[in-house]
Amino acid sequence: MQLDVGDFEPAYSLIHLRAETTKSKRSREVAYGQASSRLFADYLAYRRQRFGRLDGALLRSESKRNVGAPLG
Repeated sequence: MQLDVGDFEPAYSLIHLRAETTKSKRSREVAYGQASSRLFADYLAYRRQRFGRLDGALLRSESKRNVGAPLG
């Protein structure tokens, strides 16, 4: 839930997991495949259309009470 858009490196299909967001407090990189890459690109396009920006927290709320707030 604490992933930022900047944690993704689409050119290499990698997610950078920051130490402060992991249970073991160790940073690491995780690869993802083509299907996930397409889904990620589609989500970013939807998010850009819905919220008008791509920076910050990856997952944003769509509830009427706190639209666009990061999910926690």
